[in-house]
Amino acid sequence: MDRSALSLRIIQVLIFSLLLLAIPTIQDNAGPKGGSTDEPPEAEPPVIILPKIGTYEQYSYLCVIVLGQNYRQENAYPARYSDPSINLGNLRKELTSIALPPQRHSIYNVRSRHLPGAGRGTWVLLIDIIPRYAIYLEYLEIIEKYSAIIYHHKCTPGVTDKALGPIRVMEREQEQPPANDVASDYDQEEYRTRAKSRLKSRSINRGFGTRSASSNTSVGGYLKPRDLYFDGSVLVLDPAPRELVMIAQPSGVQFSKMRGQYYTYPNPGKGVLTYVLDSGCDLNSRYFSHIDASSVDWLFSGPFPSDERSDDDGPSNPKAYGHFEGGNTFHPGYHGTMVAASIVGKNKGTAPSASLVPVKVQNGRNTTPAFAEIDALLKVYDHMYEQYLKKKDSWPGFVINYSYAIYSLSDGREELYKEILQALEAPELKGYFVAPAGNGEPDNPIVHYPAVLKANPTAQLPLTHLVVVGGIDTTTGLNNYQTADYVNLFAPGTGLRYVTPARGLATMGGTSFAVPLAAGLLATLLSRGVENPVQQMEEWSYPRHQKGPNVIWNGITKDMWPTDEEAEESQRKHRGGLIRDESD
Repeated sequence: MDRSALSLRIIQVLIFSLLLLAIPTIQDNAGPKGGSTDEPPEAEPPVIILPKIGTYEQYSYLCVIVLGQNYRQENAYPARYSDPSINLGNLRKELTSIALPPQRHSIYNVRSRHLPGAGRGTWVLLIDIIPRYAIYLEYLEIIEKYSAIIYHHKCTPGVTDKALGPIRVMEREQEQPPANDVASDYDQEEYRTRAKSRLKSRSINRGFGTRSASSNTSVGGYLKPRDLYFDGSVLVLDPAPRELVMIAQPSGVQFSKMRGQYYTYPNPGKGVLTYVLDSGCDLNSRYFSHIDASSVDWLFSGPFPSDERSDDDGPSNPKAYGHFEGGNTFHPGYHGTMVAASIVGKNKGTAPSASLVPVKVQNGRNTTPAFAEIDALLKVYDHMYEQYLKKKDSWPGFVINYSYAIYSLSDGREELYKEILQALEAPELKGYFVAPAGNGEPDNPIVHYPAVLKANPTAQLPLTHLVVVGGIDTTTGLNNYQTADYVNLFAPGTGLRYVTPARGLATMGGTSFAVPLAAGLLATLLSRGVENPVQQMEEWSYPRHQKGPNVIWNGITKDMWPTDEEAEESQRKHRGGLIRDESD
């Protein structure tokens, strides 16, 4: 056979092979007009399109598992069970197997290392899962297997405002039977993908700040020495913000006679840890120029905590300034910065020598899931206790400033909250939790946490270290917000002016900003060794209006004021109001 005939034969074979491959495809695509088959074509399985790693949380469900109080340790198991494998360690391993990738980063432990007794250990597990029904069934099987050590569990959509899968809100407490029924609509669709999402906080927290016109992170860290103030008898700040002048105003002295001056003690708040649970803090603010930023310890709440030492506006406001184009036009931002300034701010706060510890309540996704506050408080306790162990003999105390409120403590959180408050009552710790009375009308009852807990103290939980602060009109001295029989301290709460890092002058009002003024004065009295600072503040407080409530006063009487010559000399030499102690 010659070469041309061989080439022709090869071409014929190739054509025949291509036809054989094409015939099945032609038959599959023929449809009704191309012939019929005895059986309908089998439906193709749905295609699951997953987003990129790092964006999974927009499509996830966040599941919360609250451990029973006796099962917070890794190997603790119910005595009535012969199988010791029913414990926290194994529960965590099985949950990790169904977590969103990367799996080891999608499960978070809310825990404490130092709370006494049963408080030490893991309180809550938080896990991100893909909202597929098959995975959810696996989750339920795990929950049922370990139900003896679980007090409560619940799954809800992640940070999106739409449910992305056929999973309904699911919760069960230990006393209730397991839910095993399956709704019919679960069979309709396995998974909705690529839903357009936007960050939307599901937090039930509400800030008490208003415009007047409208980790598992390490909690160690040594508190380095800070710039401290001149140690004389009484210091004078001139001119001073109106709210500080009112706090320094003795009974019987007209406000006009104060001449815009604020009198305070030397080293106000020195050595007292002051935790500000809020949106963070911008230490570049002018109010913190006396603070070495590298000496400030930070705490971050979870799940999936942030690590940014910044102020992300308010925990209940995901459209924080700087995160979205245009920011939030209603809220000026920097809520945490302004609150901190009213405590430790230079020429602004009531305890500028206190040791500031910002506690960022919202997590790295700029949201505040239901257990964020519990996680933050546990981290505060651990941080505080480690510092307490270092200097028991010279421990001055600590103050927690919480200028927000929680309108519901469901999912077992109320009992956990009370457990933390009970630990804070230990007299040797000298700790106080300062919270707002609320921004409602004066005749509105207080219904939010933690303030409402003060209404029902018990022998086991007296709540003597929970301080609820109301707010007055700074101009008239009249009550401007919510109150109750147990609200015994009020502070200026309207017309408070701040200079923000980005937007210039902001005039604020609300009990968010009354709370830090009282918290700072409390820290000042702790630093001066006052044994019962709250009682002392209540005894000193008096009305600024004959029909107004008792407003805080710092106890500095007129005869303690420096003379005009002494004040002028101090201003001339130091040019800064509050001045540094040369002996430190």
